[in-house]
Amino acid sequence: MQYVIGVDGGLTHCVIKAKDMDGHTLAEKKGGTTNHSIVGIKRAGRMVAELTSDLLREFNGKRADCKCVVVSATGIDSPRDRLIVEEFYAALQLPCPIFCINDGVVALYEATGGVGMLAISDAGSIVVGRNKEGVTTRSGGYGLTIMSDEGSGRWLSIMALNHMSKWVDGSVPTTPLVENMISYFHGFDSNKLIQCSNNLRRHQIKPEIALMVYQAAEAGDEAAAAILRKGAWELFEVARTVVRKLGFDHEQCFLSGMWGSVFQNSALFADKYKSLFSSEYGNSKLISLDGDGADSAARMALDYLNGKVPFIAELYNNS
Repeated sequence: MQYVIGVDGGLTHCVIKAKDMDGHTLAEKKGGTTNHSIVGIKRAGRMVAELTSDLLREFNGKRADCKCVVVSATGIDSPRDRLIVEEFYAALQLPCPIFCINDGVVALYEATGGVGMLAISDAGSIVVGRNKEGVTTRSGGYGLTIMSDEGSGRWLSIMALNHMSKWVDGSVPTTPLVENMISYFHGFDSNKLIQCSNNLRRHQIKPEIALMVYQAAEAGDEAAAAILRKGAWELFEVARTVVRKLGFDHEQCFLSGMWGSVFQNSALFADKYKSLFSSEYGNSKLISLDGDGADSAARMALDYLNGKVPFIAELYNNS
């Protein structure tokens, strides 16, 4: 049976799916992140091989029947990064085209068909775009260590910890956000805060802490709501750069997508971003994108085989 493979290589997990030529899912597997910047090159390569073998075993798939692989991955931010990821999948010895593309570019194609822009706010964040002349660009997504990844789950988590530093100092009151954080950390004081700060020198912050912010905002916590509004503004500022670089502000109309867990989990964040964007760019049509990256990657693989993505090499080379 002929099939394609779509991969969602995120910051916190990796999902890999096999679909037949009609788009029906044959099998899927999920594991921890295969981002080489997080787990290391050797471990990432081993995890890719194991997940793929488990996937094929699930539906008795033969490697010779694979017709295309599209890998939608975070961490493909430079030619060197892409070469590293390509080597993981080349080692699988699948006799077909394999495209390793930044996850933002794959999601952009899913949302707009290849012309427009997309803001992603998930564990990390990035804004990508492509205009009708074929110019592709990106802004943001350079990592939280330099306070990029604006408005992402990790960014919101850092802002929540920053708020807790003010609570420890006695400058803000105990509110639902503070209570949520105390519960999550099983108590909170200056020692716990310093321990968190030291741990962040060695490990990335868990984006799940952002859930404390969502829940507190829903409970009416103004501090949590302010963090979400600030995150939406920061991401909008990144998006404005992409609009300017691609000349969308001079177009009669352009598509602008929104995707990721922060948009999905916080109506306040999503509504604030939409309000900012619509007010600035009345010529835009905003689109909310659901689903996961593995499905999008598999659909892109099928579209490529059906001749619907003649510019895939361009997307690949510019991701």
